[in-house]
Amino acid sequence: MDVRQLEMLLAAADHGSYSRAGEALHISHSAIHRQVRLLAEDVGDRLLVRVGRGVQLTETGRLLCDLMRTIRREIRDARRRIGDLQQLEDGDVRIGTGTSILYFLILDALRALQDKHPRVRVHLMTGTAEQVVHKIACGELDLGIVYARTGLSAARGLHYEPLYEEEFVIVVPNDHPLAKRRRIPIRGLCRFPLIAFSEDSHTRTQVLDPLFQRAGTQPNITMELENEEAIERMMQTSGNAGVLTRHRAMTSGLRYLRLKESKIACEVWLVSPPVDRLPHAARVFCNLCRHASRLRHTSRRSR
Repeated sequence: MDVRQLEMLLAAADHGSYSRAGEALHISHSAIHRQVRLLAEDVGDRLLVRVGRGVQLTETGRLLCDLMRTIRREIRDARRRIGDLQQLEDGDVRIGTGTSILYFLILDALRALQDKHPRVRVHLMTGTAEQVVHKIACGELDLGIVYARTGLSAARGLHYEPLYEEEFVIVVPNDHPLAKRRRIPIRGLCRFPLIAFSEDSHTRTQVLDPLFQRAGTQPNITMELENEEAIERMMQTSGNAGVLTRHRAMTSGLRYLRLKESKIACEVWLVSPPVDRLPHAARVFCNLCRHASRLRHTSRRSR
């Protein structure tokens, strides 16, 4: 068995006949037929059966074709990694994340990447954690930085790595009735209109909503918005309380308070294929994200 025989078998299967496979590979169909026959003799089983004027794979043939596809992927990955090592400056990195993480972690890592490797092309998209993980699993993104693994559809073959814990707080305008409070019972918070993330956000479904459910109560959510910038603006405009990351509250100089019963927090995770399948530029970016998250953790402990 050799790779060339497997390639001919796969071509015959993909094109449905020896003649069309020969045209695709620019060799005679008889040569393909002979090599496939030798391969079948080598493994001791039929690989193709005739159906009308074409051919179809047997179960053994499907197994060998899957093997060939894997070999092709491995060769492409090896060539890509070699190319990345030779010329990182012209690499690409495709990143998915949430808007909150984008502003307070990803931007720091992106700045560091552009400073060190200004010719690396960055493709960035924002979405929910589920959307980002799905695109990584499909090969449309190289990596993602998302809130929490808990509740995610753990796509097979992906690497999940915790980076840091993100705390969320209740932020209020200066003239709000809660402006001088440092903590409030969760049932007490329900008396006030609240601006929160939309229902499809991981923070809402996996962190905020379960807190109220465990307390046997429901928040008085009057607005559901997609990102922290919109929540902060509407909080100032409407005079209502809002849920933001503590990092944004402190950075913006906003008043905030916590719940008495529980901390509102979730972990930020790095999601990617196995390290050996990552483009070199993506591996460099992952290391920059790890460094940025460590700096955030150190700065918080010093406060």
